[in-house]
Amino acid sequence: ADTNSESSKPLTVLIAGDLVGDVAAYSLTEATTQTTAKESEQESASPYRRLLLGHTASMLTAVEMSRDQALLFSADRDEKIRISSFPFTARIHGFLLGHLAFVSSMALCGEQWCVSTGGDGLLHVWDTLSCQTLGSHKFQSNNSDEEDDRLIPVKVAVHGHKPKSNQFCVTVIYERSKWLDTLSVTINEGYTKGAEIVHSQRRELQSQPLAVVPWKESQVAVLVRDSDYLLAFSTTTNSDEPAVMVSLPRDMRTDDLPDSLLEKDKDGSIAMLKNTETRGPAQQMPWNDAKRKETARTRNRRYRKKRRGDNEDTTAEASS
Repeated sequence: ADTNSESSKPLTVLIAGDLVGDVAAYSLTEATTQTTAKESEQESASPYRRLLLGHTASMLTAVEMSRDQALLFSADRDEKIRISSFPFTARIHGFLLGHLAFVSSMALCGEQWCVSTGGDGLLHVWDTLSCQTLGSHKFQSNNSDEEDDRLIPVKVAVHGHKPKSNQFCVTVIYERSKWLDTLSVTINEGYTKGAEIVHSQRRELQSQPLAVVPWKESQVAVLVRDSDYLLAFSTTTNSDEPAVMVSLPRDMRTDDLPDSLLEKDKDGSIAMLKNTETRGPAQQMPWNDAKRKETARTRNRRYRKKRRGDNEDTTAEASS
């Protein structure tokens, strides 16, 4: 991204988010090498690093910049996407609210649309100007015999959009799945504004896809775990034969690649899901425990009742 203001020259920066919920900008046009331990300790105060914003007590999952570099999108574990002005990120444009679990990925399309996926198995299409959802799609497995037929989308790529067009395509990969799905999206303008989302294509790859990005107008590039090549797939034909884009480096072995795209806890469950979470304010902060609060309210009621009784006795003695 390029930053600019009346008091400063344009500056090329790298914008990144971290696990503690902070988004920072790092200069790519100034020297940023930290050479001593003392400098490393003072990294947060470095003139080459600027803290842009923070998601309080949450984990960032995705960061995107609008095409005109006026808005910064940041998604987190707490089901929301924040839209901030850039570079003055203290100005909040709005929030995209609608996911029921963590936001796993997002991608921008055109000047005012955003596509997001989440741990709730949903894909949302948003109008970023009004911060309203235009439509949603629920992902499910083809196998109804599975104990949990919900697919969790983890990466989304938007492609096939032309200027002034209201149509584009979305390709999605999932956690622990070989599926590569493509959906077509049509934005309906006018009084009945919304999005029509249609599942148009499903491919089963040889192994778990780990990343997907738009390549050409009707193609996506896919990194597959058990492949020695970076593959390209057409999203407009039904051919399952991919085009080989480039051979992966020899030192990128299968054993070095993850078999899961989401962090797991000690029981093998997805760590970002909150349905079995034992952490949180009630456990970490005793004063927030519901039972403790009720005990305190009961004690206060007894105290107030005793105070009223003492006051009544005092008044009676004074009058006599």
